[in-house]
Amino acid sequence: MTDTIQIPQTDKCFTRKPYELLVTVGLILYIIQDYLSESLVVPDIISRSVFENCVIATTCIFMLAIIYALVCGYYSVKELAIILCCVVVVLLVEKQYDHIETLTVRNILINYRLLSRLIVFVALRKMDFRKICLTVFIVSSVVMGYIVAQRYLGRVPDKYFYDETRSGSPYRYNLGFSSFAVSSIRYINIFFTGVYSIDKSRKKGVPLWLLAAFVLWGRYFYDQTQTRLAYTIILTGAFMYVLVRKVDPNLFVGKEKIVKLVLSGGFFAAPLSICLVSLLVKPQSSFYSIANKLLSGRIRLNYRALTEYPITPFGVLMQMITDNAENYFYVDSGYIRSLIEFGFLLFAIMIFLYARLSKNATKQSESFLVCWLLLMCIYNLFNNLFANFAINSVLLAFWTMYDSCDLERYSRTELNDPKKTECHK
Repeated sequence: MTDTIQIPQTDKCFTRKPYELLVTVGLILYIIQDYLSESLVVPDIISRSVFENCVIATTCIFMLAIIYALVCGYYSVKELAIILCCVVVVLLVEKQYDHIETLTVRNILINYRLLSRLIVFVALRKMDFRKICLTVFIVSSVVMGYIVAQRYLGRVPDKYFYDETRSGSPYRYNLGFSSFAVSSIRYINIFFTGVYSIDKSRKKGVPLWLLAAFVLWGRYFYDQTQTRLAYTIILTGAFMYVLVRKVDPNLFVGKEKIVKLVLSGGFFAAPLSICLVSLLVKPQSSFYSIANKLLSGRIRLNYRALTEYPITPFGVLMQMITDNAENYFYVDSGYIRSLIEFGFLLFAIMIFLYARLSKNATKQSESFLVCWLLLMCIYNLFNNLFANFAINSVLLAFWTMYDSCDLERYSRTELNDPKKTECHK
């Protein structure tokens, strides 16, 4: 006879539907305004005031969701204490930027981007990650299609960058966005959220023909923007999905400790490695020349950032220069840029969240989520997807994986199992 585990009901509210409605509407608006912020649609088609009102409405909706969650008891006392500490750190980071002249509620809601992202993260406490991915996938696909369509319809400037050093076509098109790389980078998140949500919704997972369609769309963005790394991540992600979900679903079974060590440790090792390579490798060496050329000058720019800007507790805002070819300065590495601009306190918190998510995802046998995390760990060495949930939604899985491990710990306790769960060691 098997013991039946009765999981305690902690919700003080009769239903979660109002909460889920609030966070879903908020997430839809958040994705829309984040896409528009990097497009040529604003202010060419949509006025700046309408866009700013959308940003304010989004934050207010998420704050209402947080209030509802507080009333329903969705947060523990420990979680609330940690969240409060994170709010203080984020506010201190935002203060260093000094990017608003008059400190009003409206200006804070519009300009404090890190604070708004923290509000999103906290508000999604009880939202299932599959639903988050499905919402992000659908909304991102629609908005991406709308922005690209405006380019073909001639409603926004058809801007391009001419790069004669590129093999093949030297033209790199913006596709309605502010930069030629934006659309391909954002498609990475569309690919992963789409594959994850569809895989979780179907017993047989993602059909191969649909996976091929995802890859073909990735090829379209590669052809238009010539962004090799983004397309490589999509191809690798598709290959990994076939490997862990079609060929060998038990690939990580029995190897959980090794996977946890590699992936969790990777989020600590990756920032350290890119800093060491950027600082210690001599410019005269052949390795430096090859690596810098392959990475489009990123090593040199990383070195400049690390030597010109200090690493402080609450960060400093770097001044990027993109309109002067002779003095061009733009840091792509998500780790280096976040370390300098967020400060080492907030950066350490983010690394911990990624490492803890990696550990819990491995324990819960979330094989594709593990692959997603691994590729984001690598990709952030070269591009900045570190803390923007609209273009890298993987961190939003934190709460779902945490609750799954918490449920397992409770089950073991109820069955008087002396073995501790790996999630809470």
